[in-house]
Amino acid sequence: MTFSTFLKLYFLSSVAFVAFSCSASNPDIEKCKKDDIDSCKISAKRLSDLKNPTNQDIADFEISLNKLCDKGIVQACNDAGTVYSKLKQVDKATSYYKKACLNNYELSCINLARLNFESGKTDLAIKAASELCPKNENACVLMAEINYSKGDFNSAVAYYDKACSKKDYSSCWNAAHIIGTKGGNQLDMYHYLFVACSDGNHEKACNVLKKLNANKK
Repeated sequence: MTFSTFLKLYFLSSVAFVAFSCSASNPDIEKCKKDDIDSCKISAKRLSDLKNPTNQDIADFEISLNKLCDKGIVQACNDAGTVYSKLKQVDKATSYYKKACLNNYELSCINLARLNFESGKTDLAIKAASELCPKNENACVLMAEINYSKGDFNSAVAYYDKACSKKDYSSCWNAAHIIGTKGGNQLDMYHYLFVACSDGNHEKACNVLKKLNANKK
């Protein structure tokens, strides 16, 4: 994924930024630096639409997000954390994720847990993700990935099952795939494939299910 694509993905669904027609410059950044929040929103939106951001664009983008975060817009804190994570600036990413998480922005708590896992702090990741899993499928997915990385495939399936039950149909497929490749109850595999295909219209699950049914005939 290019950096510009990453920016777009994170801001298409981000804070309700003011619509703005892109131009070659960023006249709002100076106003943003003076704590004009609307200008920060406009600046961040304009920069998120750039196809080939320069180093200065990225710097301005960080300023815009940081200002928005400092003003209590927690999604901007989360997005700043994600930017710094992509830039491999783990300490800054951790700081911003923590700020949003402490303000009850659940996605940041999960992002922080994933960052900890990717940084080798597995115990911290497990503590956070296991607490969040009962109410958030993304946390269950992370727990499944952690267990899979340890070779504990049964636990991985169990956590994918939890996410699957929360209508994360990719998790239904993942559970079926683990059973199919690592061993397990074949009836469970069929169940996960069926749910992923019938409820989630998951293409791979539908294809595998079709092949399995054809082989029965």
